Amino acid sequence: MKFEKHRDYNRLKVAFDLLANGDGTRILNVGCGKDAFLEQKFTGADIIGLDISPAALREAKKKAPHGHYLLADIRNLPIKDGSIDTLAMLAVLGGVPQSEEVAVFREASRILRNGGRLVILVSQKRQPYSSLAPDRLLGGWKWRHYNFRLLEQQLGECGFTTTRVIFTAGILSLVINMANSLWVNSWQLLTRALIRRPYAPPLPYRWINRLSGWEFRPFPKAVKRLGRFIYIVAERV
Repeated sequence: MKFEKHRDYNRLKVAFDLLANGDGTRILNVGCGKDAFLEQKFTGADIIGLDISPAALREAKKKAPHGHYLLADIRNLPIKDGSIDTLAMLAVLGGVPQSEEVAVFREASRILRNGGRLVILVSQKRQPYSSLAPDRLLGGWKWRHYNFRLLEQQLGECGFTTTRVIFTAGILSLVINMANSLWVNSWQLLTRALIRRPYAPPLPYRWINRLSGWEFRPFPKAVKRLGRFIYIVAERV
């Protein structure tokens, strides 16, 4: 599936726009996953996809064969010092054990060149409806939610200067995301039961993404606590 038809299209698009504004062409995508959306998007870059799942990397290679792929842990990156221009951590920091963020940021600082950029996407902690997020409501991988000030402090301790922060996406996009997931999963279960092969239902992705896209603009300061996601751009100094 192309990322334009993914239910998280707008969330990905904001991150991709931030990544596209950087200097240099060597990108490390930590937690590339089986879809390798970043590798599919930046075909002209020297891009490395990293994941801890061998199965995910096998799928990623099929979808974006031009990329380079590494099996490794985010806290111990097998990459030379100062060799990366841009480092992406999109929705992966929430899986890091508590209190180990500093170790992750130190590794990021080590492999980034001077002036290199780190782009992070995390879920915000202080929101009135965080318990409704699919990762918490439906179980499974319960990734952590973050306070921006704590991350900013930890980044500073590891040699980074925060240059941009975006708070975005609220209750509307959450409801759309949950309804979309429920419909797709129900349809696939039904087709599996009837014809022994799961099919994804046809959906008007263009209109779904346009509707939820209204919320994927930077929230003003007065309502930033209502944002589901935080995008952070930090520069290695």
